[in-house]
Amino acid sequence: MLLEYVFYPDVFFLTAFILNLLSLLLTGILGRRKGKIKRLAAAALAGSVWNLVIFLTPLLPPSLELFFTLFFAGSFMTSYAFSLKSLPEILRADGLLLLSVFLTGGIFLFLRESVALSEGETMAVLLLSSVGVLSFLKGVVKERARGRERYSVWLYYRDKKKEFTALADSGNRLVEPVTGKPVSVISAEDCLGFCDTLTSILYIPYRAVGTGRGMLAGTIFDKMEIFCDGAVYEIERPIVAICRERLSSGNDFSMLIPEEFIISEGTYSCRS
Repeated sequence: MLLEYVFYPDVFFLTAFILNLLSLLLTGILGRRKGKIKRLAAAALAGSVWNLVIFLTPLLPPSLELFFTLFFAGSFMTSYAFSLKSLPEILRADGLLLLSVFLTGGIFLFLRESVALSEGETMAVLLLSSVGVLSFLKGVVKERARGRERYSVWLYYRDKKKEFTALADSGNRLVEPVTGKPVSVISAEDCLGFCDTLTSILYIPYRAVGTGRGMLAGTIFDKMEIFCDGAVYEIERPIVAICRERLSSGNDFSMLIPEEFIISEGTYSCRS
């Protein structure tokens, strides 16, 4: 019995393009690489053209097709999508792309063959689930990177202002006991010439691992400006505690701010 299959090049091309684009997005997240959507789409488009060509003209053995696909088409896709220059970077991205292709392609085949979904239904389910998974992975990567980010902060006090390099500390749970407002921290050394004398003092209880507990002196400053991703977050009358020791042994930051100042969208005034 002879089986006949109807081949639709447009459907094949669109399917390959979506799978390639999802694979590149997953590669970027796994490899912590940022790529502009236009470059990602162009790389996925080139990969789809290659997929269509080798499907319509199977002139090479499958092993050679896989070799050329991975080391030529794949290398072009990753190097263009993520602007990679060095060979080690490209080879590492190729490995991640191969892993991403196996994941997306395996899920696609499972939905189409085992669950018996149509081609359109399979792509819809794959797109929706991929958006959720990619958003989750992006959030995980962003959460891990947040502790390494530093922010430029301007602190205003009695007609003076001073710039600090701040760490948004997820472990900073300091609050002023009466108002419950979150508290930032600077060192006494950085107060010299800026806020040597305080008009009013607040005492803020703290507890830290390895150092026991105690009280920190602090005050209410006039304003704080936090520069983050092209925006400026303004905190009116922020409470800032002053500690005797330097905050960073490597001097890579001079201020601790509550993490909620950065991640609580809409809570604090923001201007572009």
